[in-house]
Amino acid sequence: FFYFAVQCIVDMDTTGYIILGSVLGGTILLIFLLFLFNPMLRRRLAVYWVALRVYCSYISTQEITSQRKGRTSQEIDAIWSKCHELNAGRIYDTIVGLGGLWVKLGQYLSTRADVMPIEYVNLLGKLQDSMPFSPLDVVVHTIETDLKRKLADVFSEFDPTPLGSASIAQVHRARLKTDDGGTQDVVVKVRHRGVKQKVLQDLQNLVKIVDMVAGRQPDYDFRPILQEWGKEIPKELDFRIEAQNMMRVRRSLTGSRSSPEDIAVDVDIPIPVDAFVTERVLVMSYMEGVRLSDLDAIANMGVDTYNLVTTITKAYSHQIFLDGFFNADPHPGNFLVARDAELSSVRHFPVHRPILLDFGLCKELDDRTRLGFSRLLLAAEEMDFAALLASFADIGVRFKDGFLDPEQSMKLVRYIFRSTRTMREAKDERLRDLAGASTAEDDEMVSMDGGRSKRLAQERERVHHANRGKDPNADAQYLKEKEEQAKRDQ
Repeated sequence: FFYFAVQCIVDMDTTGYIILGSVLGGTILLIFLLFLFNPMLRRRLAVYWVALRVYCSYISTQEITSQRKGRTSQEIDAIWSKCHELNAGRIYDTIVGLGGLWVKLGQYLSTRADVMPIEYVNLLGKLQDSMPFSPLDVVVHTIETDLKRKLADVFSEFDPTPLGSASIAQVHRARLKTDDGGTQDVVVKVRHRGVKQKVLQDLQNLVKIVDMVAGRQPDYDFRPILQEWGKEIPKELDFRIEAQNMMRVRRSLTGSRSSPEDIAVDVDIPIPVDAFVTERVLVMSYMEGVRLSDLDAIANMGVDTYNLVTTITKAYSHQIFLDGFFNADPHPGNFLVARDAELSSVRHFPVHRPILLDFGLCKELDDRTRLGFSRLLLAAEEMDFAALLASFADIGVRFKDGFLDPEQSMKLVRYIFRSTRTMREAKDERLRDLAGASTAEDDEMVSMDGGRSKRLAQERERVHHANRGKDPNADAQYLKEKEEQAKRDQ
């Protein structure tokens, strides 16, 4: 075919060259016009292009580092660090340029210092509250269109400079006119123009990229996570749902605040103004505070960070384990820290309270799943193998090939509930383990086990010997498990 095509070109006269040139030129022009006037196509090509560059970069770096050629581990680490830094920059620039769902993904990755390279964590952390702003005229048009009133008729003051901007919307401070002739300090959250179409297309693009990676790298199959995420993300685009979520969590955690007994957890959550809540606009009470990630400001305020983190943990434990309805987007940009003036004056020392923000992405668990997660946590703490296996059934956990080893399952769950650390710290700890050092967590595992793992292994071996020869398949399975356990121990 190639020979035939070349021969046709060689034998072509001037007219043929003109026709071929016209066809090729017209095709290139058509592609250029589509690219120029179709922003969604440009967006899709930009995503695929950066995904291809990042993928090829890691494949080539993996190939280079696998051939050590006398390199030390420090030199290999430096090569990987440079690769991470380069690709983190590529991804960050693309996310800032595109916005939409990619910002949500970047925000999530920036909070996972336990699994993400520090180069990504540092750079993507900027996405938590520093996205480009929508123009003021676009913001005003959205507000007036949705509220069906002029901006000046609703607000006596409206700050044109946003307090912050994220993937879905940006927020402005304002003073709302009240029915009694007064005013109220509020925050106005306004959805970015065109973001709904972008997010839905981004979700399709992300599905294709994850499918491609899973097909070539089966160990990196994130499709189940993406399927769950994809069901919830579109709900975040409707601020009416967010207002309902906000009030539901607020009632659960803070009650009416009429008495201390009515407060489950001492946190604050903004109150939406129902008359000014639409799909694209959300007006809520204003709350003063500093960002949780602003460590210098928190230190200057004299915040008791241990109590602060304990309170936040209690708030999320209450949401997940008691209510079964929780805020599923707890990145640092969604928390403020405020001084409680009333309590501080009573107790004669500074008392600070966390403020929970952004309830667009929430999740509800049925009672079986909620109790299953509760049982899972308690079973891991108490080293209760039977309760652990029961909790797996409750929350729907399935294992490859149906194989379920209670000991390995316990180690896995306790790993999930470990004290988190960065990838670099985890690697250093792993090197110490390989050198024969024992970590405090390993010691805790042994002490809490109380010899039950050993007794379980002895019981399995006793049952095997008592029934040996009766079922060849059972004998083969037992030997296979023994070999796998020996490999894990090694």
